[in-house]
Amino acid sequence: MLLQDGQFLEALRYYQLESQLCQPMATADPKDVSSRLLMVAVYANIGHALWRAGHLQEGLASLRHGLSEISEMNEFHQNSEVRTVLGLIDILIGGALERRGERNAAPSSYSQAQSIYQSMSDADPQDAQEHLMLSGTENRIGGIHIKIGKPDSARNHYEKALAISEPLASLTPANLDALYNVFESYSGLGDLSVASAKKAKTANDKVRYWNQGRIWYQNGLAASRRIPNRAIISPDGFESRDPKLIAQRLIECEAALTKLAASAHR
Repeated sequence: MLLQDGQFLEALRYYQLESQLCQPMATADPKDVSSRLLMVAVYANIGHALWRAGHLQEGLASLRHGLSEISEMNEFHQNSEVRTVLGLIDILIGGALERRGERNAAPSSYSQAQSIYQSMSDADPQDAQEHLMLSGTENRIGGIHIKIGKPDSARNHYEKALAISEPLASLTPANLDALYNVFESYSGLGDLSVASAKKAKTANDKVRYWNQGRIWYQNGLAASRRIPNRAIISPDGFESRDPKLIAQRLIECEAALTKLAASAHR
């Protein structure tokens, strides 16, 4: 909960203490998969907390250490638990690279995670958790593709994420991770519509795209309001946007539509 609430240094201290407790068990018996997996998770958590706190080089070092360990385990113990952690570390490395400004390097890590969660989802269509990890990963790819100038690909990934999470978010009670995911998908699709609106040449196209953006942002904010005690990081470990920023973008859409409507009546 410390990490989810943005208390990164406090979370780091906890994970470092956990490392001191887990290390002897992991090294005592290298064949003990459970102990080694627990240690890998600690490396991942330490790396995650470090890069969130701004210590990107140290965070990547810890994550890559964990990646080396889990990759070796995956060669001999290809079970779902090992593969889930492997995918998560790929996502965290992608996030750290993205935060460091290495936008062309991050997609590779996200794509590796996507491949893992896609194959796991295909193998067990009833496993909601792996489907939600796939959805969250699709959102991350969508986000980085916006940043590197691939809007069509970004839209495709956001739509894939939404198709996975939306049914689970519509349940009563809703799946919490699904709500975080659809909020991100709606927000990303809104960003794409706004970008199209700003490039549109005709008044009709501008109205169409600004209205699309408004609807996406409205849907995103509605999903966000259903999240109890919203955190900046979802339970699955994906960064979540600030709803206040999305609310500001909604206001931008409404203002643009009002201006276009006034121009049409002149």
